[in-house]
Amino acid sequence: MSTLSDRVSKAIKESGLSATAVAKSLGCSPEAVIQWMNGPTKNLKGEFLFALADLTGYEARWIATGELPERTAEWDQRRKALIGLYDQADKRGKDAILRVAEIESTYSVKPDHPAERAA
Repeated sequence: MSTLSDRVSKAIKESGLSATAVAKSLGCSPEAVIQWMNGPTKNLKGEFLFALADLTGYEARWIATGELPERTAEWDQRRKALIGLYDQADKRGKDAILRVAEIESTYSVKPDHPAERAA
């Protein structure tokens, strides 16, 4: 992955998120995310870079520069654990896991949200 837009695109696409979902979570416009993915963007503001890394499980350094590793080891372990649990679940359990994932993918806690301050 030679360009920032290539790496941003890969992180977003492989995480299964849409540009709109990323924008909503990061507090920016979908047009900005689309420009990061397709445009001539040379760098991302730190707040967006680190938020995108947290959201997708890709290392901020890799997104910004292409330096390895691509993903955090913890993210990969959690992803594998979730997939393993999904694979072991019956149809009802799989449906429940997907419903929760769909609901959670639309939820975003803003930094000034009371639940964030209490954490």
